[in-house]
Amino acid sequence: MGQLAEDGIEFLFLGNKLFLHHHSILFPCFFHHFRWFLPVIPTLSAYASVSIKPISINNTPPINLATKLDNGSEGTGELWNCRLGHLSIRNIKRLTKYQAAEGLPSAPLTTNNICHQCLISKSEHWPISTLSRQHILKPGNLIVADLIGPLPPSYDDKKYVLIIQDFFSCLAAAIPIQDKSEAKTHFIDWMKRFSNATTHSITHETSIPYEYHQNGRVEQTNCSILEIARTSLLSANISKRLWPFAFKHAALIFNRVIHADSTKTPYESVSGLKPTLVLLQVFGAKSYIFNPLQQKDLGQRGMVGYHMGLAPYSKAWIFWLPDKGDFFMKSASVRFNEKVSFTTEHVSSIQASDIFDDSMILKIENQDTLIASLNTHSDSFTITPTTFEDVTVSLQKDHWVAAINDELKSMKDEDVFEVIDLKDALRNQKLSDILST
Repeated sequence: MGQLAEDGIEFLFLGNKLFLHHHSILFPCFFHHFRWFLPVIPTLSAYASVSIKPISINNTPPINLATKLDNGSEGTGELWNCRLGHLSIRNIKRLTKYQAAEGLPSAPLTTNNICHQCLISKSEHWPISTLSRQHILKPGNLIVADLIGPLPPSYDDKKYVLIIQDFFSCLAAAIPIQDKSEAKTHFIDWMKRFSNATTHSITHETSIPYEYHQNGRVEQTNCSILEIARTSLLSANISKRLWPFAFKHAALIFNRVIHADSTKTPYESVSGLKPTLVLLQVFGAKSYIFNPLQQKDLGQRGMVGYHMGLAPYSKAWIFWLPDKGDFFMKSASVRFNEKVSFTTEHVSSIQASDIFDDSMILKIENQDTLIASLNTHSDSFTITPTTFEDVTVSLQKDHWVAAINDELKSMKDEDVFEVIDLKDALRNQKLSDILST
């Protein structure tokens, strides 16, 4: 047939019959015992050796193509397919069934042929079911990976996120990298931590470009983790340059929630233990971090930072300290305010109920009672302390120190002041002014 086509002979199906189209003439072919028999055409004499038995068509006159297409107003399914811009036969049948337009054939249209033009112009992905992925029986049988990026450069010049996922458990990891060439090294490192690579038969396979279904699981994971990271950055109102922390935080959440038809989280599927969300905090939440290096006098003993996620391999959190530039630290001694995030534009929108706890009322009343008691017994000492040095030599030293600590703690808990260096300012500040606020 290929050789005949090169000589300008076309094969046409009209209904369930095959015709040879040559010089505007249709020559019918016949099907018998699973073989097509071609008519005798002078052009075909060169192919006499082909194992196709021609038959005589002395009693079958040639059919003119123009005459064939003009006979009758009904037409065939192929003809109406062409008339209607190669509309699918299914839709054409619906048109004729409901007679949705005038001029349509009354009888249902049928065709057993495939339109060559439709195959080319309407080509689409045809997913291939991979047998090996239907026999994943335990974690580690199949590990999939993909890259997200390039993204805007982060604070440490990272541009890509490597997503690695165990196919069986859905356990995923998000690893920020600077260049695509780093992906292999990070993948091997992750595999070593996930399991002993020598106990598994590991084979590297790549998917075909643009055939996303061949790596569909990790593509879906990419979308899920990307949505969590993007929304977390938006909600926290922090710079997009901090996206590496957002992706790691998103992967941690992804591994601790249920996916698809499973009743277990990826974390439990791999470890056999239910994950804990006790340490999980709002990404970007304002945090008050204990400073172990500052323990002298009235110097600030805490720092203000913003939560960037859990620290790996330790029971601690990572914090961003914007006042110190791109400075990050780990700490376990911290108090979170999950209702407040990093922002300088909407401070006025914060309501008192967002930062005030009703349980503090009792503490404040106790402080007022203590201060009143000190005033009642003020005759026990002749001079009211005005500096911390005066308190240290006062007869009521213990009461004054307790009042100072309670007041400072109350002010810190209510978030009514900003911690700054007040060493110079406190030299001229009266202690009574502090306690009277």
